Amino acid sequence: MAHYIIEDLALMKMGFFISIFTTSLGELIRVRGLQLSSPAFMSSTYVAMIYKQLGAFIFGSLASFSLTSIAKMTTGQLRPHFLATCLPDPTSFDYENGYITNYSCTGHPEDVLDARMSFYSENASLGMYCMV
Repeated sequence: MAHYIIEDLALMKMGFFISIFTTSLGELIRVRGLQLSSPAFMSSTYVAMIYKQLGAFIFGSLASFSLTSIAKMTTGQLRPHFLATCLPDPTSFDYENGYITNYSCTGHPEDVLDARMSFYSENASLGMYCMV
């Protein structure tokens, strides 16, 4: 069975590279087409327009990533492999209430924290932001 998972770093690199490239090219075409300044390639108008567009893009991507992370921490649901990652201690279960609410995980703490955060997807959020 093949796994189709994009690593976070690869998604950020490709998303930012494609967005920065297309924004820079679009602003270059806009500056040349409207003849907003001197014919020099690196005119101050072009640099200012790139700075404004990319600054807004980077700020928006950081805001999107932060809001997604906050939502994931507060309302995230358990991933399907949570029990396999958590490895709860069965001696600490209280079966009288019907639900097991008090348990202690014996798995690696970082893996357990990651297995607690399934929804919202940071990859999907960042990918959609870069695409739009």
